[in-house]
Amino acid sequence: MAISKKHRSVVRASAGNGTYSAAALVGVNSVILGWSMDENADRSDLLGFAVRRTDYDPDTGETLRLDWLSGQKRFAGLQDDAGFDVRSDQAPFQRFRWGDYTVNPKRSYRYEIFPMRGKPGDLERDGKITLNVRPTENVADGIGVYFNRGVTAAPAYMRRFRGLHPEEIAGGEACASGPGWRSLRLALAPQWPTGARTNLPAALHRRVTITVVHERQT
Repeated sequence: MAISKKHRSVVRASAGNGTYSAAALVGVNSVILGWSMDENADRSDLLGFAVRRTDYDPDTGETLRLDWLSGQKRFAGLQDDAGFDVRSDQAPFQRFRWGDYTVNPKRSYRYEIFPMRGKPGDLERDGKITLNVRPTENVADGIGVYFNRGVTAAPAYMRRFRGLHPEEIAGGEACASGPGWRSLRLALAPQWPTGARTNLPAALHRRVTITVVHERQT
């Protein structure tokens, strides 16, 4: 199956003679997946759905990465979870939608949604639904669209920094002056937060590339 080289905002697919169907809403850095199954389909040993993502170079078709989307809910007694998240092929998503907020407009992606049947620790894939997508660029025809991803980022921040304020974290690791930062994009209101005022000079000193979108006062 060919990869997607052009952006489409909505991608649809089905499998199993219509038993399963799915759609992807494709943005810049996010893909929202939704799927369903025929109301007459067998649900007796269905334990959820696993989603496998493959990253591609859209120009060459080279496979760059293959991995399973992960979540936090798992079956009772499942110990080998390799950390905070657990792969969906081990603990299937027990819902009919999922969001992936880690895509890059420079890549193409393939999502394979597998109904998982059996019992915990002994799961089998029951067919698959395949969606090929390509995110859109931030800027088109000179117009840039940017979204606040703060709600999505909040759990990752809490997990990494244990709820500490950025100014309480040594070395500026949670701020623009941290050693791992190379570029930074900010959308700011006229009242800049204290953290931005104190850490931006340090970031500039380290030659971090900073792009600022601000509200114009009229």
